[in-house]
Amino acid sequence: MTDRAVFITGVGGGIGAALGAAYRKAGWRVIGSGRKAPAPEICDHFIEANLNALAEDDAVLARVAENVRAALDGAALGALINNAATQILAPADKLTAADWQMTMNVNLTAPFRLSQAFLADLEAARGTILNIGSVHARATKPEFAAYATSKAA
Repeated sequence: MTDRAVFITGVGGGIGAALGAAYRKAGWRVIGSGRKAPAPEICDHFIEANLNALAEDDAVLARVAENVRAALDGAALGALINNAATQILAPADKLTAADWQMTMNVNLTAPFRLSQAFLADLEAARGTILNIGSVHARATKPEFAAYATSKAA
């Protein structure tokens, strides 16, 4: 058992899986969440989490936080990596309010709420929060209005 753990959102995607594999190789316990479970060698414990719901529902946030703390299995939470993102592409005049809100919930509000939820754990472990950004925060292209705005925020 390792004494350090990391919680990575979006662990089933490309960046998340690479992060999970690197942290495991470095001897960390990896707890991941996302829409799809990664390969077993990527993380030690997977938690299915709907970040859109988590952004708006205190009970969902509390359940995820409880599941992460249970998965620590005695390790200290040394890092939270807010990696998950949604990318709804459409011309600005075709984006719906629901598309916009989901993008902000997943890419902006959920990372903030997770950071709040785990702040005491991270401070106790002298841990860190890493928010994954995007080139679209500064240099974007057509149809990325919601995604680029969320990443710039």
